[in-house]
Amino acid sequence: MKTTSFTRLAASLLLSLTFLLIPNPHPSAAADARWSEIPLPRTEAAGGWALAPGTDVTHLTTDQYGRLYAWVTGDGGGLFRTNTSDDKFTRVYASINIPVALNITAEGHIYYATETAVFRSIDDGGTFQQIASQPGGPDKQVTGMSIYRRAQGNLIAVSVTDTAPGMSGGVYLYDETAFSGSWIDTGIGSYDALDVSFSPTFETDRTLLALATDGNDTFIMVFNAGIWGQTELKHDDTASVTAIAGNLVLPEDFALLNNAQFYVGIDSGDADKGGVWLGFYQAGPQLPVVFPIASNLNEDFTCMSVRGLSGSYSLTGGTASGNVYNSADGGINWQTAVRNPAGDSISALTDLGGTVYAASSGAGSGIYKSVDQGSTWLPTALIDQNGAGTLVKVLPSPNYASDQTLYVLGFNSGHTLWLTENAGLSWQMILDAGEYGISEVPQITITDSGSLYILAQTSGNGICLISDNKGTTFEVLDLPVPINNSSRLAVENTNQLIFSTDDGTLAQVWHRDAQFFTPVAAGDQRITALELSPAFTTDQTLVATADDGKVLISTNAGVTFTSLPDLPLSGEIRLVFDPDFSTSGKIYAANDSLDKGIHRFTIGGTDWDRLDSGLPADTLISGLAVTRDNIIYASSYTEISDTTGGLIRALSDDASWFLTRAGLPDGATLEGIAVIGRQIWTLDTTNQRIMTYTDTLAEPVQLTSPTAAAGGLGDFSSGAISGINLKWQSISGAGSYEWQVNDSTGMSSPLFEDTTTALTAKLNNLEPNTTYYWRVRAATPVPGPWSDKWSFTTALGGTFTVPELITPAPGAVDLGLRPIFQWRPVSDADTYDLMVATDSGFAGIIINQTAIAGNAWQSETSLEAGKTYYWKVRAVSTATNSAWSAVSGFAVAPPVAVPEPPQPTPTVTTTVPQGLEMAIPEWLGLTLAGMGGAIVLLLLVLAVTVRNRRVL
Repeated sequence: MKTTSFTRLAASLLLSLTFLLIPNPHPSAAADARWSEIPLPRTEAAGGWALAPGTDVTHLTTDQYGRLYAWVTGDGGGLFRTNTSDDKFTRVYASINIPVALNITAEGHIYYATETAVFRSIDDGGTFQQIASQPGGPDKQVTGMSIYRRAQGNLIAVSVTDTAPGMSGGVYLYDETAFSGSWIDTGIGSYDALDVSFSPTFETDRTLLALATDGNDTFIMVFNAGIWGQTELKHDDTASVTAIAGNLVLPEDFALLNNAQFYVGIDSGDADKGGVWLGFYQAGPQLPVVFPIASNLNEDFTCMSVRGLSGSYSLTGGTASGNVYNSADGGINWQTAVRNPAGDSISALTDLGGTVYAASSGAGSGIYKSVDQGSTWLPTALIDQNGAGTLVKVLPSPNYASDQTLYVLGFNSGHTLWLTENAGLSWQMILDAGEYGISEVPQITITDSGSLYILAQTSGNGICLISDNKGTTFEVLDLPVPINNSSRLAVENTNQLIFSTDDGTLAQVWHRDAQFFTPVAAGDQRITALELSPAFTTDQTLVATADDGKVLISTNAGVTFTSLPDLPLSGEIRLVFDPDFSTSGKIYAANDSLDKGIHRFTIGGTDWDRLDSGLPADTLISGLAVTRDNIIYASSYTEISDTTGGLIRALSDDASWFLTRAGLPDGATLEGIAVIGRQIWTLDTTNQRIMTYTDTLAEPVQLTSPTAAAGGLGDFSSGAISGINLKWQSISGAGSYEWQVNDSTGMSSPLFEDTTTALTAKLNNLEPNTTYYWRVRAATPVPGPWSDKWSFTTALGGTFTVPELITPAPGAVDLGLRPIFQWRPVSDADTYDLMVATDSGFAGIIINQTAIAGNAWQSETSLEAGKTYYWKVRAVSTATNSAWSAVSGFAVAPPVAVPEPPQPTPTVTTTVPQGLEMAIPEWLGLTLAGMGGAIVLLLLVLAVTVRNRRVL
């Protein structure tokens, strides 16, 4: 037959698709049985401007769409904006200018003022043009700015001080529509103006408010009807207020009616001379009434925000010392922030209703967010940090698979703690150096419930910080004694908190009971490990190891201790419980000394057993972990080479040890280890990276074919079975697979075994009618556990291995309703199975007869006349079966008027013939021949009779 080009094309496409669907046996992408890096907090644009070292945020405001704008000075400075209030900042305008004011109008025009000029952008901050400069002359410096929006062009008011001795500044106006483009002096007099604000209805009342000083006293100035009036600010003790800076804040509903409220924040330049004043505006010619509020708040206030309506104002104030205060009742009562923004001083505040943002300046400064009305502040963007610094510890959430939460402790001029909730795509600093008076963080831990505990050293006694919300807020638990870098912490919950101390001569373990801490002496060596058993809540068991290898165990939550046999280790000892400790009683230990290895102790035993035979002699162990399915992992501090360093792994404590280092560069050193499920984290201290590894090879291979206990497999030829293909599913990260086959369940000496990169293995030369067992495991880069052990049985052997159908013959027609089925017998067959169906695919099976003793069978169920049927047979032995025979079809005779004659009794032969030999006695043959002839003659007579009737 000629093959058309279309046929060749179709065949080619089908072959291509077939190759695409074949599973790839090669290793998968990084993080599956291969080390990969988790991104650390990055700086500037590369890190989404979360970190901006060497910068200060000087101004922070919002537009009518709720977008935040920040002005940043220093490296990478300029104007930054978010697309939404919770979005990342991007830089929209690069500049080295240092503004003293930043304003955004309702139509979206952006103004900023430096000490000498005013600039405007009408394209959302993309470009700025200078529109006016030098208000009042060359010695004048702008201190504040207010914009009054008009349809035909805006008015600009600036407050000005004068740097020349004996000279004063003032308040100047600029009209964007004026042809002359010059500043207008409002004639405030011999005062330096510190801030200025238009009244909301300036076009009708021509009123301005200003904060001004004459060098000694400070005043609220009101410009009305072309004349300035003044009200002096006084402290509660009637002392004069001296200000070097300050700000006026008008609420949103401020209106020029009697008793309209406004607020004044004063920066005196002296830590205890500032404060907040409440003012009430009086319609002219009356002057405002101003008096101090919160007399205990005498700090220098650098910025304020007000939200809400008259009678229910919420205030937030920031100070030059970096503190934030908030009031929910219009300033009558103030609360100190539980956790202040980092940085030296607060430079700006903006309240978006429920969420308040603060900008700070100085070391660690940036933009901070509070969702509890100014009580707790967390960094969000533009933080003056170089990143995590020197990495100390990585700590995954116990629910990492679902929450992708990871903590990393770093040291960068003090300890900082960072959080990512998206596996390193973005980071947030949740604890900064110096917060809560912290000088050092010896240890952090996380409970199974996800609560974070931080053991911290201060200038006095130690503290423990506790957070149940991923570091958003911390509870401060005061400890009764100082702690240091050698202190250790173990926690089940707040009431079951245990820590160790060491003063150089005495080590103690402190346990908390009924809110009180009680010490227990623990020798004269520092405690290097303090661990709770996995079932601590029920068994109250904990173990402590000392620097000299002594091991102490407590079964009453640290109230008393007894000694276990000493470890053959010293120094920084790592200790872990078997997750099934309550049943196994096993504890594991290791240290970072050269060739000291991994040890195991079983409660009730007499000594520690070393487990790590087979590891290189120069192995330094820096971390130890045991999983719930008893896989032991350890990190090696030995530098990575072709033969040393990497992840140490044994599938059980009596299994072989292997090292894997794929994805790690030469020279890398691993410090510490954390394991959640199949994912592992460690620190590469040489390259200051967080590394992760997913041990996909710890899962057993899933077998697919032949199915478990399958029988009748293979092709018999030349005395042997061949053509059996073992198949299994791929495991991500596996480079090759090892398979074994044996004729018994034991696999110590398999009959067949090999290693392959494919997902299949072909078997030949098997014995017929034999049961075999097989299994598979990942072989490289490190061996995995063996799969389940499946069995299969080969097909029957002999001259005939599949039944050959005899009757009904293929295509036979006009058979009776209960035909006799007969086939050629098969060697070693005990019985036969027969199927009859109405279709060749055997979807409509009507006969499924099993365990037929001979090689012929007659159905007791009558078939339907005039229909076509299909049948097949297979041989069955005790252990296996043959393949099904070829399918044969036959047709039952159509219905006739006469009764169906009885069928002859079949001859059953169960011997194994060389050919088909069915001996029939001569008399029986003649009888049958006669009966057959009579039947044929009868049928002919009936046929003629029926035909004649039809003709008639």
